[in-house]
Amino acid sequence: MSALPHRILSLSTKKKASKVDDTSSNRPHSSSKNEAKEQPRSPHQAVLDVFVAKDTGNAVRPTLSVDNFFVKHTEEQIKAYDVQVIQAVRAQDMNQLKNMHKAGRQLQCANKFGESLIHMACRRGFVDVVRFLVDEAGVSVRVRDDYGRTALHDACWTSEPNEELVEYLIRQCPELLLMSDKRGNAPFEYVRREHWGQWRRFLAQKENENIFKHISVVG
Repeated sequence: MSALPHRILSLSTKKKASKVDDTSSNRPHSSSKNEAKEQPRSPHQAVLDVFVAKDTGNAVRPTLSVDNFFVKHTEEQIKAYDVQVIQAVRAQDMNQLKNMHKAGRQLQCANKFGESLIHMACRRGFVDVVRFLVDEAGVSVRVRDDYGRTALHDACWTSEPNEELVEYLIRQCPELLLMSDKRGNAPFEYVRREHWGQWRRFLAQKENENIFKHISVVG
C-alpha cells in the first residue's frame, strides 16, 4: 500500500514532463530560421537587383500591355508562316533558310497566335538559326505571342542552360529581361531551379561586362 502514492506521484511527474516537452516541441527551432535566411536567391531576383543598382527601376512590364514595342504581324507575315519554312527551322536547314531569304521570302513571320520563327528557334536552342534570322534576314527579336511570351521566355525554358543564346538575345534587346507573360512571369522565372546557381554566375559575369548598360524603361 505504501508504494501506491509513489506510483501516482511518478505518473503525475511524467505527465507534467510530457506537457513541458510538448510545449517545447511546438516552438520554432532556431535552425528553421537559419534555413529560411539561407534560401538561395533566384536568377530573376538577381536580374531585379541589377536594375535597382543601375537606377533603372525594377518594374516588370506585362508584354500584352506594352504598345509600340513589339512587332505587329501583318496578314502577309502570317501567311508566310507555312510548312516549308517551319520544317526548315525545325531541321536547322541553314541552306534552305538562306535560299528562302535570297528569294525574298518573308522570315519575319508568325502564326495567328503570334508564335514566330524566332520563338521556335529559341525554344529549341538553335543559336545558329537565331543568329541568321536576326543578323542576315533582319528579323526582329521584339516578338510576343498571344500569351505574352517573348523569345527570351522560350530561351529560358530550355531543359539545359543555353548561355550563348540568352546572352545574344539580351545584347539584342535587354528590355526583354523585364517583360512578363500572361501568367505574370518574367523570362528568368522559367529557368529550372537546379540551374539557378549557373544562371546567377552568368548574370554576375555579364553585369561585370556591362551588358545591361543600354537598357531603357519600356512604358
